[in-house]
Amino acid sequence: VDFSVFTGIQDVWNKPVALNAQQYTDAYNLAYDNSGSPRIDYFDPTITTYRLDNKTNWVDEIFQTWVIQNYDIALRGGTEKITFSSSLGYNTKEGILLNTYADRFSFRFNSKMKISDVLEVGQFLSFTQNNGQTVFTGTQAANGETNYNGIIAAAIKAAPFFPIYNEDGSYADASD
Repeated sequence: VDFSVFTGIQDVWNKPVALNAQQYTDAYNLAYDNSGSPRIDYFDPTITTYRLDNKTNWVDEIFQTWVIQNYDIALRGGTEKITFSSSLGYNTKEGILLNTYADRFSFRFNSKMKISDVLEVGQFLSFTQNNGQTVFTGTQAANGETNYNGIIAAAIKAAPFFPIYNEDGSYADASD
């Protein structure tokens, strides 16, 4: 009988960087300037001063550090004529993106019977069940071009001057 347990931590490597409120406002104003269109009051820091306040780093909000756990047990045995092996495993991990996870349950059994010096009979049985939740992170077209329209791109593009919560603890509304 063998039993193994593994626990680890996963985290984001090379996390994308979002613009702060000043950079975000400057980028929009630069885009208006470069397009030849007049700037709008929405991004005028003299009119809407709160737009220069950093309230939320949305990239930080969607990523998390989480624990990975793996459990395996195996049983092997037999005689000179009959051998078997069986294993049972469970793996669980929370995703590095908020509200994502993956669970896997697996079972294996195989045996072999030596009928004569020239004939052996055996079988292999395997079962795996996966369960999880993912999020949309973007698409890739047949020509290889990537469409950055998923949750990570949305977090990078989200306005940093909007809070997640109001003073009373309710969710903030960014509809202005």
